[in-house]
Amino acid sequence: TWGMLFPHQFGFYWFLRQLQPEVVIENGVRRGLTTWLIRQAVPDVKIFSFDPGLASFAGRKQKKHDVLLYYDPNATYYLGGSYRCGKEAEQRHLWPRGIKRFQDWSTCDWSWANKDKVLILFDDHMNIGERVAQMRKLGFIHALYDDNHPSGATNFATPHDACDFTNPRMYAHESETLTSSERLATYESLAAYWEFPPVLFHPVIAAAWINRFMRINDTLRNCILSELSPMPLIQTVGQLQQYNLTTIAFDEMAGYFWLVWLKIRSG
Repeated sequence: TWGMLFPHQFGFYWFLRQLQPEVVIENGVRRGLTTWLIRQAVPDVKIFSFDPGLASFAGRKQKKHDVLLYYDPNATYYLGGSYRCGKEAEQRHLWPRGIKRFQDWSTCDWSWANKDKVLILFDDHMNIGERVAQMRKLGFIHALYDDNHPSGATNFATPHDACDFTNPRMYAHESETLTSSERLATYESLAAYWEFPPVLFHPVIAAAWINRFMRINDTLRNCILSELSPMPLIQTVGQLQQYNLTTIAFDEMAGYFWLVWLKIRSG
């Protein structure tokens, strides 16, 4: 279905419970899974959900409409015109109340918000340099970046691109979306960078996971494996059984892309 998979869901839920934000700004809604997860973790939080819709991207082989399967009646949505509701939302008579025309989160008025108690989720495959600059300009502090792929493994700039100065590939090429000056400015804007550990990284899972990067060469594939610095929370299939997680598919366990908490410097 695309969207956040179990390893990141676990870390996201845990962080929400720890931070207890008053507001969550969700960039990337897809079918509504993370909206639901936010509501379960912090029941009284104000949710603002933004998504232009995959069908809005020219050239993509995509169905005419994006389907929202979970709709939160207490959230505020900014969605592209390609969105439609799923059967569950339709049966609950919740559509289209509370839907606004899509605009980027950074263009909204957030002057009313207590910035210390706001969490921004970036699950939108956008340039991290631009997103961090927007946060700093608007005074926001906490962000989670979902698809934090290693440098060079994707066509959008991630926190890895900005922060991994130990990686020689940082200087082996210029990213199409992050210049050297933007990389340095992004790095210097961060007060903290913390990657959530994977839930499981069994050898079988590793093989499935690395197949996601078949378009890249063997050297880069080996670099990706070497960058798996956080130790997994669960390291054996026996532990999966102990924690009653055996029903979760292995491809879900392979959906780990270095979910990271970013804390932005003030000023």
